[in-house]
Amino acid sequence: MFEIKKKNSTVKIYLKETCSIMEIEEFYNEITKIAKNKKIKKIEIIPSKECNIDTSYFQILISLKNSGFNIVFPKGKKNLEEIETLYGIKI
Repeated sequence: MFEIKKKNSTVKIYLKETCSIMEIEEFYNEITKIAKNKKIKKIEIIPSKECNIDTSYFQILISLKNSGFNIVFPKGKKNLEEIETLYGIKI
């Protein structure tokens, strides 16, 4: 699952333990609703150290990044870097 924190025009979404196909619809609906808000200028998606990201969730993250929304991912997150390396795609 995930937790959302808003500060001014930035929204931070903290990904929890499991990021799998079972949570994709809720995550996608929530993040697109946030991204369409004109007052939001930046969305940061931050995976926890324990976060396991499956292929379908990773595809959604890529899709959201490529959709034109201002979505950023922090550098130095090992679990995110591992799946990026596995698929040869940087997000």
